[in-house]
Amino acid sequence: MGYKNTPSIFQRRKDNILGEFSDFCMVYIDDILIFSKTQEDHLEHLKVVAQKLKDNGVVLSKKKLELNRTNISFLGVELEKGRVILQPHVLEFLEKHVP
Repeated sequence: MGYKNTPSIFQRRKDNILGEFSDFCMVYIDDILIFSKTQEDHLEHLKVVAQKLKDNGVVLSKKKLELNRTNISFLGVELEKGRVILQPHVLEFLEKHVP
């Protein structure tokens, strides 16, 4: 059995580490989404975030790492070229539970 506040502590720590990058970086527990308008900006954003995580002793999972994607699933939505599309399971939930 784990400590019940672990997720919120982990989230707060990540927010403290990466908060200065909120213009191009979103964090949810152990998922980090880095978004950019240009390829050049994206490379720079990746570098600064990776360095900040390294400086704070955060290790990234190579298995979960996805680079240079134009679309991605994140927190129940598909993000693609400026569009947000709800995933089917989210739509089903909303249809059942929202009047």
